[in-house]
Amino acid sequence: MTNVQTMRLSRGRHASPDDGACVMELASMLAGEPFSDHCRSVCRVLGAFARGYNDAVDDRRRQDLIPFAARLVGSEAGPELAAARARACRRLAREAVRSGRLHLPWSPLLPRDDVLAAEVAGAYVGRLARRRPAWHARTLAFLDGQLGPQLGDAADAVAAAAQTCFESLASGAGGPGRAGSIAS
Repeated sequence: MTNVQTMRLSRGRHASPDDGACVMELASMLAGEPFSDHCRSVCRVLGAFARGYNDAVDDRRRQDLIPFAARLVGSEAGPELAAARARACRRLAREAVRSGRLHLPWSPLLPRDDVLAAEVAGAYVGRLARRRPAWHARTLAFLDGQLGPQLGDAADAVAAAAQTCFESLASGAGGPGRAGSIAS
């Protein structure tokens, strides 16, 4: 039986978790879905980008995708957001091609299908990240930005705001009579 907490990501599709898993197969496991690299609860565009990147980047950097497997779960979005994410993937790929002087044909970079374009973009960026580690960090930041803040980050922000409010009230800034009742 495979333990998702100790799993290492690998390239390609796998028949079962015992054979290994890519980032999307791990996402399917975390989502409680059938083992697949096409998890239903993940945005099709971001899932395609993650699949392409997973398969193109080197093994050491691939492991940095593990936390994104959980964050990808529940990212399925409507057509407008999916299209915006596809445009962002295309922009990142164009920049990677220019920056890395990749010797790749330009025409496959812009397929009409958003999902295919995202997967090709992930592969292009993954190939560049193998040679230029800064692109790996940039790709993780890209995924982070596409997925938005983590629940933990949001909870920390709410806790910090509540603490600030409490301190303000406790110091007497909240108005007469309030500080004593809160501080006591």
